[in-house]
Amino acid sequence: ARRRRGVVPPSPSSSPSSSVAGPKPLRSVPNGGEAAASTASNEPGRPVGKPPPLRVAIVGAGPCGLVTAIALRKFGIDDVTIFDRYPTVRPAVGAAFNLNGGAAILDKLGLGKIFRDLANPMTRVRARRVGGDRITLMDLNVPKMIMDDPVASTTLTSSEHLPENLPRELRDERDVLCGTVMRADLLEALSETLPEETLSGLGKDVTGAETLPGGGARLLFGNGEKSDRFDLVVGCDGIRSKIRESMPGIGRSGAKYGGIRILFGVTGDATPETSSARREGERGEAHQWFGDGCYTLVFTGGGEGRKRDNVAVCVADDGGVTKRRDENAGWLKMGSVDDVDDDADAAAADDDLAAELDAHRREEREANRLAATKSQNALKAQAVTHQNALWERSLRCRIVLQRAMHAAAKLPTPAYHAAITRDDEDAFASSRATSASARAALGALLRLQAALIDSNPAIAAAAETGEGEGEGKKKRKTRAASAAIDDAVVRDGSADDVWKHADAMYQRYAAFRDASCDRWHRKAAAQVGKLAGGGGGGMTAFNQSISAQVSNAMRAPDRLVERSQPPAHLAPRRYGEPREKEGAAGEKDGSAGGPGTGKENEGGVDAD
Repeated sequence: ARRRRGVVPPSPSSSPSSSVAGPKPLRSVPNGGEAAASTASNEPGRPVGKPPPLRVAIVGAGPCGLVTAIALRKFGIDDVTIFDRYPTVRPAVGAAFNLNGGAAILDKLGLGKIFRDLANPMTRVRARRVGGDRITLMDLNVPKMIMDDPVASTTLTSSEHLPENLPRELRDERDVLCGTVMRADLLEALSETLPEETLSGLGKDVTGAETLPGGGARLLFGNGEKSDRFDLVVGCDGIRSKIRESMPGIGRSGAKYGGIRILFGVTGDATPETSSARREGERGEAHQWFGDGCYTLVFTGGGEGRKRDNVAVCVADDGGVTKRRDENAGWLKMGSVDDVDDDADAAAADDDLAAELDAHRREEREANRLAATKSQNALKAQAVTHQNALWERSLRCRIVLQRAMHAAAKLPTPAYHAAITRDDEDAFASSRATSASARAALGALLRLQAALIDSNPAIAAAAETGEGEGEGKKKRKTRAASAAIDDAVVRDGSADDVWKHADAMYQRYAAFRDASCDRWHRKAAAQVGKLAGGGGGGMTAFNQSISAQVSNAMRAPDRLVERSQPPAHLAPRRYGEPREKEGAAGEKDGSAGGPGTGKENEGGVDAD
C-alpha cells in the first residue's frame, strides 16, 4: 500500500549506516515518486511499471510471524527476515489450539497437507453444566454446521484439489478445515518450509523500531545496534509488542487484566498411559463444563501417532489486578506473557520487575555458592568414606592372613608329622597337603596384594618419602625396600618367617594409608573448627595424628584388649556356674570389697 502511494526507498546519501547487515544490500533508488517510478521501469530485467522488491522485517517467530513470511514469499516478496530474541524457533513451547479460519489460510498457501497431518479433526462440541443434573447446554456437530452454512461451506473447506467455484452441494464433510494442532508441531513444520536466510534474524532482541525521514523503518536491538532500512516492518511479537509501542500515534498501551485466571495442562509424549487419558471415541470432541465462576475445557490436539490431551480451567479472580509475577516466572523464561498492570502503573511495574530480577539473581548466586560448597563437602565425605572402606578391607585382609598363619603354626612340623603318622601314610599325606594348600593360598593373597600396590604409583611415592606418622619414616622406608615376595619362604619357610614376609608386604602401603588418613583427619578437624567458630584450628580430640594414635594402640595390644573387655561383674555367667562366685564378685565390687577398702581380692576371686 505504501508503494502505491509513492513512498519509495531513500537515496544512498540519506540512508543511515548500520552495524547489523540485512539479508541483501540496500538498492540505490532515487527519492521522489515520479523519479522512482521511472527508475523502476528502466531497471534492466524488470517489467515496465513493476516496483523494486520490498525488504520486509517480521518481528516474532511464532505461528503468526512464520505464516506471514510464508505468505509474503508466496506472493513474490523474497527479501523477508524474521527476528526473534531466541536463537532458534522454539518447538517445545505451548500447548494446543483450534484452527478453522486459520486452517483455510494455510490451505490457500499450499500448506493444507501439513495442517491435516498435524491436526486432530474437531467433530463435536459438547457444553454441559456441572452438578447433579448435568444439563446439556449445547451439542454441536461441527462438520455439519459448516457444510450447512452457505459461506462457511466454501471458505472453511479445502480447495487444494477442488475448484474454488465448486457448488457446496458437491463438497464433502471430509474437506472441512477445522482441527486442533499442537503449537510445537506447527512451529516446527512451518519453520522447515522457510530458507535459512529468512530465519537469519533469530537470536536478535528487538526493543523497538523507528521511522526514517525518507520513508521506511529500521529496528532497534537490545545491544544498542540498529538494523538496515526496511520498507515494511511487521510486528508479530505478542501482547507486549515492541513494534506496536513504536508506532506513531499509538505508543505504549499496556494489556488490561480481564479478571480470569487459567490453569492449563497437557499430557506428555505419546505412551500407553497418556493415550488412554480420554476415550478414543471422544478424542475428536471438545467438552465444555460450566460452573459458578468456573469453566473447564477438555480437548485433544495433534495428528496420528502424536495426539496429546489438553485441559484448561478458567476461574474468576476477584482480587482485581494481580501482581503475582513469580507465579509464571518459568513461562516468562520461555517467552510467554504473564499478567500486566494498567497504564498508570506500567512504569512502576517495570521498576518492580527489575528489582525482583536483581533479588532473584542474588538468590541464584547464593544458591549456586551453597550448592558448590555442598558438592565439595559431599566429595570430601565420599573420599573419607572410601578411605575408611579401604582401611577396613586392608585390616580384614590382615586379620585373615594372621588367622591363616596362626592356623598354619598349629600344624605339626614335618618331623612331628612323621612321628605321629608313621603308621598312617594317608594321614601324613593329608596333613602335608593341608599345610601346602594354606601356604599356597597365602602366597596367592600376597601376590594379589603386591599387584594392587604396584598398580598405584601414589603408594610407591608415599613409601619412598616415608610419609605418615604411624610407624616412623626410617622404619617404614627400610621395610618397604625389602618387601619383595619370596615364594620359597612362603612355601618352605617357618611360620615366623612367613608372617614377617607378609608384614613387610603390608608395610608397602602403610605409608600411603597413614598419609591419606592424616590428611583427611586434618581437614576434618579444620572443618569442625570453622563450624565451632574457632577459625579452623584446635578442635582436635588428640594432639597426635590419627595414624599415630592407631600405631600406639597397636603397640600395646594387650592393653587394647583389656580395655575392650567388660568388667567382671558385667560378664555373662556360664551355664552351671555356682552362685557363690557371682556373690563373691559382688562383694569384690561392692561396698564390702570395693576399691579403697583394702578388701579388693578377698572372697576367693582372682582379680586377673
